Amino acid sequence: METPLARPAVTPETKAEAAGLGARSLTDTLLLGLAVLAAYFGLWNAYFTQDDFWMLGWVRHRSGLLDAMLAQLGYGVRFLLDANLWLRVQVLGLEPAGYYWISLLQHFGIVLLVYGLARAWTGRRWVALLAGLLFATTPTHFEVVTWITGSNYSLAALPYLGALFGLTLYRAGRSVAWYWLSVALCLAALLVAEVALSLPLTLLVYDGLMGRGRRPWREWRWTDLVAHAPYWLLLGGYLGLQVLNLHAGSSEAAVAREAFRPGLHILTNLVNLAYLPLPPYALSALLPWLGA
Repeated sequence: METPLARPAVTPETKAEAAGLGARSLTDTLLLGLAVLAAYFGLWNAYFTQDDFWMLGWVRHRSGLLDAMLAQLGYGVRFLLDANLWLRVQVLGLEPAGYYWISLLQHFGIVLLVYGLARAWTGRRWVALLAGLLFATTPTHFEVVTWITGSNYSLAALPYLGALFGLTLYRAGRSVAWYWLSVALCLAALLVAEVALSLPLTLLVYDGLMGRGRRPWREWRWTDLVAHAPYWLLLGGYLGLQVLNLHAGSSEAAVAREAFRPGLHILTNLVNLAYLPLPPYALSALLPWLGA
């Protein structure tokens, strides 16, 4: 009888998939690393910009690690993000080069995850390498890589994609440890930024389309769904923590002096969603965003 965490039957296809992952080429890794350096060459000579000043200054004046982790609890649940910022400030001080090298390393880690996912899903090395090169060099990620405070999003993307990669390896026939690593990374992603709210749904969709031997949704069994319970329980606990701390927070939309255009990180934050409908902020906050 199949248990909720039972691995799917190992077929020749899944064996080939696992073998392909195990044979990841060092050459590909070096090429991807060189692509990142070429795309952002000289970034380590840059200085702080815009949001970097107030964010790093704010973190620097926290009394300790716990204070840094809890100071924004009313606004969001970003324990790991704030802890990461505090540790970086303690180690690197006000020398920007170190922050930019960390940003480049985070981006490189995401590129490797994109490469790994593409290789696992297609089984073709050239497709994975092309996907990694395109992701490494596209100008779409420019702000995330070149702003120190923008690197918060790449920090969130690491556990986000890592959770998807762990579930992919587990469904490909690897050890159940990959499944539990995926669950742990889901928790980490939620504690970095609100953009991880979509992760449980992303994992469910992946499993439905590719993870369970590509079986149609109508052939799913209860065990297929039970395996996703930890992800949704973590999401429920996370949302519950946000609800409990609504009273302590403030909204960027509520205090903005100019017409406010909420981004994804705002729309996934319950504090901001709770304040948006309240006058006199509703009109100035919503119209620019709706007309964007």
